[in-house]
Amino acid sequence: MKIKFASILVCSVMLLAAAVAQTNTVPPFNQLIVGHGKQGFVPRFLGPQKVGDSNIFQSADGNIGVGTATPIYPVHVFGTNVIPPAGQCCPVTSFVENSGSANGTTVIALEGLASAGSGTVQGVNGTTFSPGGNGVFGNNTASTGGGGGGVIGITDSADFGFSYAVRGSAPATTGSAIAFFGESFSSGGTAGYFLNRAGGNIIVGHVGQNDDQSVFRVDGTGRVFADGGFQPNGADFSESMTVTGSRTRYAAGDLLVIDPSATRQLGLAQQPYSTLVAGIYSTRAGNAGQHSQNR
Repeated sequence: MKIKFASILVCSVMLLAAAVAQTNTVPPFNQLIVGHGKQGFVPRFLGPQKVGDSNIFQSADGNIGVGTATPIYPVHVFGTNVIPPAGQCCPVTSFVENSGSANGTTVIALEGLASAGSGTVQGVNGTTFSPGGNGVFGNNTASTGGGGGGVIGITDSADFGFSYAVRGSAPATTGSAIAFFGESFSSGGTAGYFLNRAGGNIIVGHVGQNDDQSVFRVDGTGRVFADGGFQPNGADFSESMTVTGSRTRYAAGDLLVIDPSATRQLGLAQQPYSTLVAGIYSTRAGNAGQHSQNR
């Protein structure tokens, strides 16, 4: 009897050891997943069996926030990173890419659609508060192959009302802001290019708060119509130059001549019909209508 009890005890110990060994060899994906988080946050895995909060949040009204727990739009993405990823020029808050290419088909990476048939709606709106920023920036990096553009504006309107493909506005009532600026760095390039394929007006200039006064026009034949006429003397030209003696001797409107006794200096005119006349001392350099005084 003692031998039988000993055998039963040995078998029990072996079965227990086998059961423990089997429990320890259960694959990780069959083990219990643990973790915790805050209400509203989509969970993410912090390890093989642990979850926690991601940076994606869903508010009670269904808005989705990425990087923010207070989304005020259906999809609200917020970022504060100022360090660009390795190999990139700039930090980007939201990035969309479509690498597909098809002949004869326009491939679009990101499209904004305001589908309402009326009202003042915008498909895409870019805004910046920085004096050195740009609300919308378009860049075509293809340096060869011809064609292409950074920004294209299209309007399909055929009405006689005021419609436009691209608009530039400088709404400040003071200062010297420019509504449109064209810049070219190539000697074969053009800063501004206008084309009317139907042969109508190429350029029309209006003034007034209601755009009701046309003062300048170039028609399809190249003929120029200008209400104010033309000034053949060109724009005002002024240059800062040194003068002989104390500057207190000079006043606006003085006739200045090249001083033959100095190097690259001007002096007051002392005799009539001088062939050394350089111009007039001006305090309003570049002011329109001052051609005869500034030259």
